[in-house]
Formats: sequence, C-alpha cells, structure tokens
Amino acid sequence: MVSTEHQPLRILEHLARIGRHAAETSFEPDGPRTRHITALKLLCGRGPQNQKDLAESLSLDPRSVVGLLNEPEERELITRRRDRAGRRVLNLCRQSQDEPARACARLNSVEDELFKALSAEERDRLYGLLVRAIGIQLPPCGPADDPLPSPT
Repeated sequence: MVSTEHQPLRILEHLARIGRHAAETSFEPDGPRTRHITALKLLCGRGPQNQKDLAESLSLDPRSVVGLLNEPEERELITRRRDRAGRRVLNLCRQSQDEPARACARLNSVEDELFKALSAEERDRLYGLLVRAIGIQLPPCGPADDPLPSPT
C-alpha cells in the first residue's frame, strides 16, 4: 500500500486549478478553452470523426462530449452534422484550423511558468509518469504541424 502522507491526486487537483486559471486568463475571449484543446487537436490531426470515437479517444462518456463541444460549436470552431447512419460527425471548421496551435502556444507559455522550478528532464519524467498513470498519451500540443484534411 502507498503511504497516505503522499496524496498526488490532491496535488494534481491543486496544480490543475492553478494551471486552468492561468491558461484561461491568457486565452483570447473568443478562442478555445483549455478543456477544448485536446478535442480540437484530435479533430485537426485525424479529421472528421463521430462523437463516439472522439469520446473514446478522450476517455469520456459520449454524453459528456456533447456538452464539451457545445461552446466550440457556438464559437464556430467546429461543426456537427449527422451522417447517413444518424451518427453525429464532428469537423474542425477550416477558418479555425489555426486555433488549436495558437491555444497550444499560450498553454505552453503557461506551463513554462508553472513548471519553471523543474528542469526539462524533470518535466519529461513527470509527463512520462502521468502518461503511465492514466494509460493514454494525448496528442502533442505543439505547432500547427497537423494538416487539416481537405474537405470532401
């Protein structure tokens, strides 16, 4: 059994709260929020996909994805349409293809400030441990190197 004096979940929650606040205050008012970045990066890199597949990629209940994507849809960052089978297909709007990269740049600046006490090696190690703990690796939040698929 792990020692109860070390409770990483409490620290992670506190860190997430600090990071979320810093990120939200650095983002453009009409841009994506921190909670939207991973979904937008997945749509940018993989192209259109249905809500169920996106939910699986995000390890979320499909009903949660509906709520998660309401705001990006209202801001015209994504579109939702039904395919012939009646599933909702999500697509990143062409005019918003640079949004995930801009949001990631701001997020990277926030992370640099938040983790300034850690060396690059320590940050890499922390990232690796967190990936191992949750069992999935999220798409990188880097430059706009994910080409947007051509419209069909």
